[in-house]
Amino acid sequence: MYVTVTDKPPVAVRIEPIDERRKFDIAIPRTGPTVRRDTKDLGKMDPSKIPAVFSQGEIAGVLDQLRVEFFDIVSGRRIGEKDINLGVPLLSGEVVASIVNKAIAMAKVTEQFAVLYPVVKKYLAEYAFGTSIDLDVENVRRLLADPAYETPLVEVIARAIGNEMITKTTEIRLEPHPFKLSETEPFIWRRQTAKAEKTIFNLVATYNNFESDFGKFLDNQKDVLAFAALAEHFTKFNVSYLKPSGALGLYYPDWVVKQKKGREIQYWIIETKGQVHDGVLQKDAAIVDWCRRVSEVVDEKWGYMRVDQSWWTGKNLNSFEEVVTGVKKNQEDQGVTGLFYWPDKTV
Repeated sequence: MYVTVTDKPPVAVRIEPIDERRKFDIAIPRTGPTVRRDTKDLGKMDPSKIPAVFSQGEIAGVLDQLRVEFFDIVSGRRIGEKDINLGVPLLSGEVVASIVNKAIAMAKVTEQFAVLYPVVKKYLAEYAFGTSIDLDVENVRRLLADPAYETPLVEVIARAIGNEMITKTTEIRLEPHPFKLSETEPFIWRRQTAKAEKTIFNLVATYNNFESDFGKFLDNQKDVLAFAALAEHFTKFNVSYLKPSGALGLYYPDWVVKQKKGREIQYWIIETKGQVHDGVLQKDAAIVDWCRRVSEVVDEKWGYMRVDQSWWTGKNLNSFEEVVTGVKKNQEDQGVTGLFYWPDKTV
């Protein structure tokens, strides 16, 4: 059998800033960490504040003695039953230790096992199942070692660790040298690209047709003075955020846009989103916080928009300002936050 491949993967290309396009350069403020980790209070975590994962009803049958009934395969007649020996279970301390270690790894903290072990043990014994359970009972230990039960327990404990550790910095710290797109080192891009004039780069680095279309749109708008696809880590701009797992992550937005609105110059960080996956809301919150705090300490105003493909598709937009007002209205219509932010509240 032969398979014909018709869609060839994009050819790897070199993307770099062009000296002749210096007028399209954009400098993004460089800040110190906007969130920091502090482990000093982890031992004071209140296990009763960690949400229960299962209800009493969900585990009632599981904790019973495991017994299998046997039936004749021809007649279907019941011919007996037998208790099943699943082997020697782990000791309760080993089960708890396994959950602690996995939660620590997921939350990406180090050297906190001794501090967190008693907290997690108390949580498992008294709160995780909506009722008190005896960790020394054999079936309880088997249940806690079962991935179907262990995994969601690890996840909720890791989130609690992350939430306990994360504290906002009291003030934003500006670094002396911003992220200047003109200083980006040449890089190799193996996905889609688009051609544009109002960017300092020779090509616009994109992931899909939606992003390519958005880049072409920006290039054609009179109220866009300059823009760039940020190409993740290649242009280096990022903000730290708390993942749903409880670990710290780095968020690399998709676009930066310099807009002319009347006599004002406005700067936008933009995310073009096809599907909203786990963690998107946390990224939205982190970049909104960055825009708010940066706008308080620099001369420029920085805003954020998340342009969802579901909103974008089918729109006949004639200016970048129509995107601004459209996304703002979309947020208001949905009664949500995170799609749009501008620091002075008037756009």
